[in-house]
Amino acid sequence: MKIIPLIILLALGGCATLEQPTLLSTPPIRSNATVLSVHDGDTFRGRVDLGMGVSVTDSFRLNGIDTPELHTAQGKQVRDDMTAKMGETVQLDILKRDKYGRWLVEVYRDGENLNDWLVTTGRAEPYKGRGPKPFK
Repeated sequence: MKIIPLIILLALGGCATLEQPTLLSTPPIRSNATVLSVHDGDTFRGRVDLGMGVSVTDSFRLNGIDTPELHTAQGKQVRDDMTAKMGETVQLDILKRDKYGRWLVEVYRDGENLNDWLVTTGRAEPYKGRGPKPFK
């Protein structure tokens, strides 16, 4: 009977040796959110509609980018631009929590990815969460 487990392992192609999937390898959670306040160009507070009359308020950080810090004139301008661009409601692809407890998200407004918009318009730099941040 020891041959059956071996056959199953071979049929599965050695799946038992594969790495555990990470949260980012799973599809993001898509949800609508009401924008409550924009802290700076890449961080905001919002209320996520979970459906059936249930919502959660939390902090969100735009994934993969860094914007100028708020103490600079450029940082204040990016925050104001982002506030206007986001409007009252956005769609979020919620990925995972960062080391500060904020949810990392891709933000969409009318189908446009605002993370990408910030980078392509020069308001943000790509950032992967390692090494020195582009803006200080």
